[in-house]
Amino acid sequence: MSTSGDRFTDIDLENKSLSACYGYITWKVLPIEEAMKDLHKLLPEINQFAKLAKKHCKHPNNHKLSKDEAAAIYIYTMEMAEDACVYRILNQTLRAEDRSKARPWFGYLKLLHSATSKLPKYKGIVYRGIDKDVSMAFKKGQRITWWSV
Repeated sequence: MSTSGDRFTDIDLENKSLSACYGYITWKVLPIEEAMKDLHKLLPEINQFAKLAKKHCKHPNNHKLSKDEAAAIYIYTMEMAEDACVYRILNQTLRAEDRSKARPWFGYLKLLHSATSKLPKYKGIVYRGIDKDVSMAFKKGQRITWWSV
């Protein structure tokens, strides 16, 4: 079972030059069960996760998220076994050089994008905990891209 600390320390320090995964942008926003159907081979229990997320997500909410959008955010935050954890497998996929591996995630990414675009904007410093010394990996003013959500 992963721990909540894993979510904050799961990082890939390589500043890879990968092509962006824009293909999902043109997809329709689908109900969560349909958005995640292509993930069944990667996550055999995805249908149960979707039901659980819909049951426990906050809806109605202050941000006018649909139940499916709220569930998409909820499922991303769910702690599960490491090999069944949505955020971990999604982020590993987004860091992969083979961009075609992201295709099964497009339905979910579209739903998650739709949901997060309705959340309030935040301007300020955001801190992230990392379980290693990364001071040598970055230079002040350097622009980096983290290929994860």
